[in-house]
Amino acid sequence: MASTAAASRLHVVAVPYPGRGHINPMLAACRHLAAAAADGELTFTVVVTEEWHGLLAGGGAATPPAGGRVRLATIPNVIPSEHGRGADPVGFFEAVDAKMGVAVGQLLDRMVETGRRPDAIVADTYLTWGVEAGAARGIPVCSLWTMAATFFWMLYNLDLWPPVDDTEGEQELRCKSLEQYVPGCSSLRLSDIKVFRSWERAMKLATKSFVNVRKAQCVLFTSFYELEPCAIDRIRNAVPFPVYPIGPSISPSTPLNGHGEIHDEQHRAWLDAQPASSVLYVSFGSVVSVRSSQMEEIAAALRDGAVRFFWVARDGGAAGAAASGEKGLVVPWCDQVSVLRHRAVGGFLSHCGWNSLLEAVFAGVPLLALPVVWDQVVDARVVAGEWGIGVDLSDSEQRREDDGVVGRDAIRAAAARLMDPDDGESREMRRRAARLREACRGAVQDGGSSRRSLNSFVRDLADGRLNFQYAMAAAAADAEPRRRCHVVAVPYPGRGHVNAMMNLSRLLAARGAAVTFVVTEEWLGLLTSSSPAAAAAPPGVRMRSIPNVIPSEHGRGGDHEGFLEAVRTRMEAPFENLLDRLRLEEEEKGTAAPVSALVADTYLAWVVGVGNRRGVPVFSLFPMTAVFFSAYYHFDSLSPWLAEDNPDQRVEHYIPNMASSSIMLSDLKPLIHHERTVKYVLECISSIRKVQGLLFTTIYELEASVIDSIGSLVPCPVYPIGPCIPYMTLENEHIKSNGEATGPIDYSAWLDSQPDNSVLYVSLGSFLSVSSSQLDEIALGLATSEVRFLWILREQSTRVRELVGNTNRGMILPWCDQLKVMCHPSVGGFLTHCGMNSTLEAVFAGVPMLTLPLFFDQPIDGRLIEEEWKIGVKLRDWTDKDQLIRREEIARSVKRLMASDDAEIEAIRQCALEWKEISRKAVVKGGSSHRNLTSLMEMICSSR
Repeated sequence: MASTAAASRLHVVAVPYPGRGHINPMLAACRHLAAAAADGELTFTVVVTEEWHGLLAGGGAATPPAGGRVRLATIPNVIPSEHGRGADPVGFFEAVDAKMGVAVGQLLDRMVETGRRPDAIVADTYLTWGVEAGAARGIPVCSLWTMAATFFWMLYNLDLWPPVDDTEGEQELRCKSLEQYVPGCSSLRLSDIKVFRSWERAMKLATKSFVNVRKAQCVLFTSFYELEPCAIDRIRNAVPFPVYPIGPSISPSTPLNGHGEIHDEQHRAWLDAQPASSVLYVSFGSVVSVRSSQMEEIAAALRDGAVRFFWVARDGGAAGAAASGEKGLVVPWCDQVSVLRHRAVGGFLSHCGWNSLLEAVFAGVPLLALPVVWDQVVDARVVAGEWGIGVDLSDSEQRREDDGVVGRDAIRAAAARLMDPDDGESREMRRRAARLREACRGAVQDGGSSRRSLNSFVRDLADGRLNFQYAMAAAAADAEPRRRCHVVAVPYPGRGHVNAMMNLSRLLAARGAAVTFVVTEEWLGLLTSSSPAAAAAPPGVRMRSIPNVIPSEHGRGGDHEGFLEAVRTRMEAPFENLLDRLRLEEEEKGTAAPVSALVADTYLAWVVGVGNRRGVPVFSLFPMTAVFFSAYYHFDSLSPWLAEDNPDQRVEHYIPNMASSSIMLSDLKPLIHHERTVKYVLECISSIRKVQGLLFTTIYELEASVIDSIGSLVPCPVYPIGPCIPYMTLENEHIKSNGEATGPIDYSAWLDSQPDNSVLYVSLGSFLSVSSSQLDEIALGLATSEVRFLWILREQSTRVRELVGNTNRGMILPWCDQLKVMCHPSVGGFLTHCGMNSTLEAVFAGVPMLTLPLFFDQPIDGRLIEEEWKIGVKLRDWTDKDQLIRREEIARSVKRLMASDDAEIEAIRQCALEWKEISRKAVVKGGSSHRNLTSLMEMICSSR
């Protein structure tokens, strides 16, 4: 809720596009925003034509109440009448573009002259003159997008759309995805692109709209985050202003629970008489109607089928012919939300207008999608392909190629399957629809994503963060030409390295880069398998493989130095062959962008040579702490002292530029245990002298002084772009099961049932683990502690379960979504091996740690966790690595970490929460990592 002082007397002028599907969501958005501020602090004047004022004055759910904080103001009827505009929608659009802006501008001038200057304007994105009207008067303009965020993203990237080969057939184009050109558009096909380009006049106006939207202060979406997280995240990363998903655009007076009240007696009585979930609701919007030949096929399908239906048909016609007996009811109008929420309604045959889709999601009703025009084509793809809550009838094999009409047999069969309670596919769609319904309702409640966005918008408006000067600066920055960058990413073949590189690739793809992610065939199988442990490629990232020229991932810990040697000597040649194949593909197809840069794990030094020979810039990703990099960079200065018996000496005594006071020589002992390993790593560190940029998976604030010192030593820019963890995939602050199993055992439901901060999460990595005897002691220590725990154990789980015994206080599983688990409110601690990825995830989640470092960089990570960041306590020091930790000590340490009355632990928890806030600020717009990613992308694109 905005404070009274901050938001006092703010007046916003809202200008919707003059159409039912735009005015209704604008009014709903204004009422929601007004409600997010205290009484009287935020008022809206909604500008409509005199004709629309009359239509709205006739009543209806969208009409603002008299004397409320949302009022109507009028301009003359300078555009064609609402009645009949569906006959020429593009002509209507052109009239709005040419004539309406002048009248709105005159109204704004009168407001300014009479002392009622608006504090902001909210204009529909399709009003091409909206931003200019505000800019001319120094008034900030917020753009309201009343369609899917996915469709916004598609149009925002018009310059990336590929040319469509007219020689390719419809079927061939339908098999090709837009994803390879516009990351995040996996459901859209090149056939859709061809359709859109055939709407030449509409596309011209849409292009103009999206040129202007880049000059706005912000964009509000009538969608909600959980419905389109991928699209909204991509938009947030691409646009130069804030994004507020505040949907669904349902009237604030609509109750969240129950079935809603149907006031029309005929509608209510007929629906009440039908069995539960037996009625197919049918409606095709209010403007662009279905062609008569298609309407006849729909009517025949309903007439001849066995499904009950409730059809809203404003002009009767063929719909009336479908009403036979007691099976169907045809009406000219209804309260759609209330009807969809009635217990008798089990499906929706829809044109897939965005408002109708939101209402279906709000009601939890699956759909039969029969799109007519414009965004409905995209919406239908999303309904069927992404949300999985419906069937896209336009994909039907019975769709006629000459006119696109879907035949009655296909419609009748699809309706029968959708409404069949025993059909497995239908049950699954209903289950997904129910999940989206709960997410939708959660979004608008206190603490929900849309409620937070509403409050943020009000605060930002009140505090002046949405100002005209910012818009002008953003417009100037966005005037730079956009270029497509193709990045080839090459991780070191190990789980911690692959995951870090994949998360970086996800971030680059979200910024518009096309990423080719190169792994061995074995790793490609691991990443694309159906196992829940698989980190499948995100949108915008394509997977390519080289042969298995190195030892298998399974068991590589048995000969670590041999594995390193194979990586050093055997991967380079097949990787170069792959680059040659990629170049040939570019030349043959003429579509893929040439390689702009190679992003390689620092431990793959040979990639630097490949890039230098080919004239391709190389950026090196170091997936460990900057302190560890610094130690190896200064290895020649340290090695004489490491050989001596002085483990308690601080490293800063020997390396002035180390800039980290907590690290001891004993923490660096792993660096000298294996001569071949040291030689390999030093060769990799030396290669930094020939790269164009050094990337760290850490966050600048975590290691600021060390990163600054490295930046003064290496000959290339340094970019800390962390945390390189999958925070982009988090839908909420914590996971909820929503009835969806997360594996053989539903651990999310178990976590939901535990008290806050009561569960110890246990994971000791996927590569090198503890001895069998130490594993036994950990199991018995956890059992003795009586602390709740979730333990991820890939091997020896059967024996450990026997040691722990039957208990409802703990779970032992082979895999979980680690970041989401640690973000769950029931998790209060983490027993960890101190691997870098796990450490960064714990920092991001704000979870204190019990450290058990095992190998290589982990002792340094443990020291940082305990002494510099002060967010953990040690279970064992690295210097005692061969000493068995007894169950009694483990139980005591675990109980202490999870205690709520220990002053030292409480201080650690407070520090963990502070680092959590810092890490999350780093990744949002304006944060250190966000800025570094922007600089990195600029450097990559400018190097082509």
